[in-house]
Amino acid sequence: MDSKPSAELGRKPPTPVKIVIAGGFGVGKTTAVASISEIPPLRTEAAMT
Repeated sequence: MDSKPSAELGRKPPTPVKIVIAGGFGVGKTTAVASISEIPPLRTEAAMT
């Protein structure tokens, strides 16, 4: 089986998308990003005292 680019097969290449995740403090935004991301998210939270 020969490998051909998607354009030659009549398929469109994947379309990049952006997703906005918004919410209040401590609702799971970072957890949601971590679960769908291929790389670990940058964590900048300070420890609560």
